[in-house]
Amino acid sequence: MPWTTVILSTAAAMSLTLAAIHARVWFHERESRESLLFTVAALSAVAAGLLEAWLMHSPSPAAYGERLRWLHLPVGLVAIAVAWFIPVYLRAGRTWFAWLITAGRGLLLAVNFSAPVNATFSEITGLRTVVFLGEPLTVPIGVASPWHFLARLTGLLLVLHALDAGLTARRLRTRPRPLLLAGVIAYATIQSAFLSRLVVRGVLPGPLIGLSFVLIVIVMAHELSSD
Repeated sequence: MPWTTVILSTAAAMSLTLAAIHARVWFHERESRESLLFTVAALSAVAAGLLEAWLMHSPSPAAYGERLRWLHLPVGLVAIAVAWFIPVYLRAGRTWFAWLITAGRGLLLAVNFSAPVNATFSEITGLRTVVFLGEPLTVPIGVASPWHFLARLTGLLLVLHALDAGLTARRLRTRPRPLLLAGVIAYATIQSAFLSRLVVRGVLPGPLIGLSFVLIVIVMAHELSSD
């Protein structure tokens, strides 16, 4: 049983369902910016999960590099959408955090699509096959790109942004459970950064960010549905 593909596909289907629900909410209530931002984040999570499953079955180093290049696009969109969802929904926090994250991710995408390989690797010299959760997957062997630090920096900014807004919202009582949303976003961001680092080191076949993103999507949907 190809468990990795099944898990990522299930997570993508879950995110797609939630995106459809809140897209309908935004269609009927255009002033609901949080529903729009959630829809963008959830649809980007769907694309990230499917691209990641495709990535881990790459037949060659060139294919792996190109698929990873396209994975950066939905990952960047998730980060930007979540960065703006935080102050819009919590009604607290510093919007300059969101602007910095948007600018950083925009620059990273520009580098990613102009670099010879992508923003994660300067060079991918080979692939090796490993069995992960009972499924044969490809693991990259290569040289990390010096621009990869920008992904870690924007991830750190997102963690600080979430915690800052969560603590402020708790103090001002703008939302009943602000630390739940902030904590899950911070945890999932740190987890995805750690897993991405293992990919660069040739330990994991993929960053498994689809699983990290689904945690964020679920808690965002839970908070919106509570409203």
